[in-house]
Amino acid sequence: MIDYKNATLMYTQSTGIKDINIKINKNEKVAIIGPNGSGKSTFLRMTLGFSPKYKGEVTINDVSNRANKFNLDNVGYVSSEDLFPPFGKVKNIIKIYEQLNSHKENQIKRVANYFDLNLGETKSFRSLSTGMNQKVKLCLAFGFENDIYILDEPTNGLDTVMREKLIRYMDTQLENKTILYCTHIFEEITDFFDRLLIIKDNIIKKDIKIDSNTDIKKEFYEVYGSQIENF
Repeated sequence: MIDYKNATLMYTQSTGIKDINIKINKNEKVAIIGPNGSGKSTFLRMTLGFSPKYKGEVTINDVSNRANKFNLDNVGYVSSEDLFPPFGKVKNIIKIYEQLNSHKENQIKRVANYFDLNLGETKSFRSLSTGMNQKVKLCLAFGFENDIYILDEPTNGLDTVMREKLIRYMDTQLENKTILYCTHIFEEITDFFDRLLIIKDNIIKKDIKIDSNTDIKKEFYEVYGSQIENF
């Protein structure tokens, strides 16, 4: 379970996320939607403990992410940012991750095959397309089994086929996992997810349960409609 109590991380008066008081239950799948700059990525970074100077409290499985004993060993993470060294090579990064996760079952080859990634790729990251970089991130996140997956714009740069493959992978392989999934694409939010958070002006404006009857676009327009139509 992930528990937020009065959690706030504001970089400026209008940049960040604030006043988060929610609980995310074990195996719950939560979609998070909002435009660029609304606070989605900050929310995830705060969750992961990457910005420990936030106000309030965030705990994962009853351990504060500020505590010395806190770690991300059971968390798979896909960042929206470029994390790899530009002159680093795919095969070397894969090897490092395998060493760091040697205590876990290694599923890298199976996942790489599914996402059509060549693990022996000798090109540097600066030579790879955005989509290929994204495939590497996905393989590293899914290549070792975790309890929690935090995915920040995971389809960025992927073509239509790979987007569909990612959604299918989650649907078939991550059914019994906790997932936080940030996106700005309505079509990616299906009834695979249990819950939807809509972020606007650095706060969670809506927190709703998702079922087959939920109209995601309608829910979004109830929050952002006037802003979209004001031309």
